[in-house]
Amino acid sequence: MKISRKVSLIVVVSVILVTLPSLWFYYQNAKRVLLRSELIKLTTQTHKTIGYGEFLLQFALPNLTALSRLLAEQLKLNDLMDPHSMFAHKIMQFDDGAWRNRKQYFNGSQQAGLFLPSDIQLTEQHKQFYLSALEVFDMFGASTTTNPVFDNIWMLGHDRSEIIFSLSYPEFVYSMAADTDYTNTPWMTLTSPENNPNRSLKWTPALFDRVSQSWIVSALYPLYIDHEWLATIGMDIDINELVERLYLHNEEYPRQQHFLLTADGDFVLAGQWQTILEQNPETFKLNLKEHSLQTMFSDEVSLSAAALSPVTIAGEEYQVVASLIEPMAWRYYRLVPTQAILQPLQETLLRTSLLIFLTVMLLAMLIHAAVKRLMVRPLIMMAERASTYASDRVLPVFNIKNNDEIGDLNHALQSMYDELALEKNSYLIQSSVIVV
Repeated sequence: MKISRKVSLIVVVSVILVTLPSLWFYYQNAKRVLLRSELIKLTTQTHKTIGYGEFLLQFALPNLTALSRLLAEQLKLNDLMDPHSMFAHKIMQFDDGAWRNRKQYFNGSQQAGLFLPSDIQLTEQHKQFYLSALEVFDMFGASTTTNPVFDNIWMLGHDRSEIIFSLSYPEFVYSMAADTDYTNTPWMTLTSPENNPNRSLKWTPALFDRVSQSWIVSALYPLYIDHEWLATIGMDIDINELVERLYLHNEEYPRQQHFLLTADGDFVLAGQWQTILEQNPETFKLNLKEHSLQTMFSDEVSLSAAALSPVTIAGEEYQVVASLIEPMAWRYYRLVPTQAILQPLQETLLRTSLLIFLTVMLLAMLIHAAVKRLMVRPLIMMAERASTYASDRVLPVFNIKNNDEIGDLNHALQSMYDELALEKNSYLIQSSVIVV
């Protein structure tokens, strides 16, 4: 029994010693190939989706500049016959003091809404101004919101007024409290002559809109008439909608992270710190302990999506694909956990290892049985024969059908026993004759 076990153990150990290094070298090679091919796929995929996003986002500038020209031209005209009666037909003062569209004549999916604070001084000129602006927004808003990224367009005035055409929140103006004031927010201040002397398109960092209760980034453009800054016009992008539009929530890698930074270095998306960013957008700073991320953000990013060096966050390695998003010059980083990429390979390797282990165990059992049958059992039988001879008992004939050394040994032992039995019988015969 010990011989068969030892032989089986030798075979098992030999197979394992040969198999384990082979599996290790296979895994390392397959790992490099898989990471390389997956990065190529991720880069191609990111390039396509970013390109699609850029195609949609690039309409912000022409839309807002066109709206600016239309408003400037329309607001200079004084062709309304009776602004007071028309204004009273469309707009009314609500119980909280704010002025809004009359609900019975308002369809937010087809018309722009107007909000005016309770303390506004509504002269005939003001009424004419807002009626003209509403007419432009009614016409322009319907065409602009066909873009799946921008579903609203608005204008904020220094007098706390707002005109908005919104498909997501068609009754936006009714949700605005009477004390709503956007004049000191980035939606207004970023387009001021001090912050935007070139009168160019601006993008906000991540901002929380308390009316819609959503996190957004906005494209902003200053409205000037006769060289006077009258208002800000803009369009909003819901951050969750932006993420979905860029196909960044890929079910294939549910634990991937996304970072999006504006041209000024403000975070729009902040990976696992997104909740903290949204809670404190103005004071948010990345954890200084994340040195690899700091290095990643300091490197140049190309217009075309490209793979960067892996980074480590909280002890976990991530593969990185980065791209510049035009026309805003935003930097986008897509981080995919290395473990998530390698998991299918590791699962395959585990199944293969288990199969090899089971095969080896089955082989060991077969070897054990074979050795026991072909070697151990005949040796036991021969040992019994020797014991029988030594005790002078009648020896049974064992027919060991081995064609090897054990068979030869058994045959020699049988012949020797036969000779010794004959000698013993001859001696007994001779002894009996002498006695007689």
